[in-house]
Amino acid sequence: MDGFIEVLRQHGVIREGHVIHHDGRHGAHFLDRGAFCRDHEIRDEAANHMVDLIRSRFRHSRPELIVGADLHGALIADACVRQASEHGLYFGMDYAEWRSSPSEPSARMLMPREGARRTDYAGKRVIVVADIMTDGGTVASLVGLMNRNGAEVLGAVVLWQRARVEFSGLEVCAILTPDDLLVMEPNSCHLCVGHAPFVYDFRTMRHP
Repeated sequence: MDGFIEVLRQHGVIREGHVIHHDGRHGAHFLDRGAFCRDHEIRDEAANHMVDLIRSRFRHSRPELIVGADLHGALIADACVRQASEHGLYFGMDYAEWRSSPSEPSARMLMPREGARRTDYAGKRVIVVADIMTDGGTVASLVGLMNRNGAEVLGAVVLWQRARVEFSGLEVCAILTPDDLLVMEPNSCHLCVGHAPFVYDFRTMRHP
């Protein structure tokens, strides 16, 4: 994936900088979700890699529907469906209805709302897609919503799995893993040792 990582860097999607991720761990790179969403060429290339994973890992399970795990995931789901059709694979695309978290009305984080959906998921074989997975909370929420509405979730495919998360009975595939973009515990962060300033804190969504 070195070639794809370099393409992401060239397009400003992967940026260099000392950051604190949502889970408190540190990194020397971060994925600019805004740049990723705005760049349809990069989104299509990422989707093409994700479709390759779906073909290799889930084709025999015959997935019918690709569902985005959040607003960014919905954009990826749309791109995946378009890329899959070029390989002779035809999936439906949908996303749960999303709303701002009631506990943080001004936050940009979006959460799924129980019962608010556009599709009858009962009996559908579903692949969940997302751009970034840290602790797996967003993916787990959508998997739970799909299960409660009678879908069979075959697995999840993500652009960057920032941390190694295991789900009981659910296969998670990622284009980029923690080995591709270094994530460090705070007490072993070489950037902290070198006193490199933080450029962003994703826990507070602000520059320190």
